[in-house]
Amino acid sequence: MFHTDNQVEFKEILRKFSDATYENYGSHAYAAGYLESMAVQMLALMSKREQKGFIDSMAAVVKKQRELA
Repeated sequence: MFHTDNQVEFKEILRKFSDATYENYGSHAYAAGYLESMAVQMLALMSKREQKGFIDSMAAVVKKQRELA
């Protein structure tokens, strides 16, 4: 899969954020909440088609996790 320089940089900074918040709070809960809020804000920047694609993808992951429980 092709990744732009910005995607690579964003992934690296997200990892650093996750590691730092884990060190500060002892879990990934803070990072998860923050990233949830950020994802909702980013969704508004996408076209309706892109939004639907991300929503459908997340719904599939939720379904899979519920089946594992």
